[in-house]
Amino acid sequence: MRLRTHQQKKFQIKPEDRTTINILEYCKLAHPRLYSSVIKIHNEGNRSRSTNILLPRLGFRVGASDLFFAYPTATYPGLFMEIKKDGWKYTKAQEEHIKRQQAFIDQMNANGYLADWAIGTDAGIALIEKYMKS
Repeated sequence: MRLRTHQQKKFQIKPEDRTTINILEYCKLAHPRLYSSVIKIHNEGNRSRSTNILLPRLGFRVGASDLFFAYPTATYPGLFMEIKKDGWKYTKAQEEHIKRQQAFIDQMNANGYLADWAIGTDAGIALIEKYMKS
């Protein structure tokens, strides 16, 4: 029997990641060609000051949506999806971050893409279905 030390941490999937996994598992089964075109935009996490200075020059965009589906439909050239966990509620502490995310969504919609929030697995699945019918 091994005892866990304070340095060992049990791996846990964050609720937002679980929601993303659920949405993508559905997509893989229901729309495999759409699934094969998905790109995860990893824009979370803490970084060093120097990395924060460099990243925008490399194309990093604060507020960019979590997923991009590079699969055109008759109406849209692609889908951007901002994912929040099931049961997520807006808080005042998140206001600036949410404004940046909404600004990105608005810009992508203005650029001709479909971009929207997916608050929970069901909303993500509904957004995929809306997109695929467009």
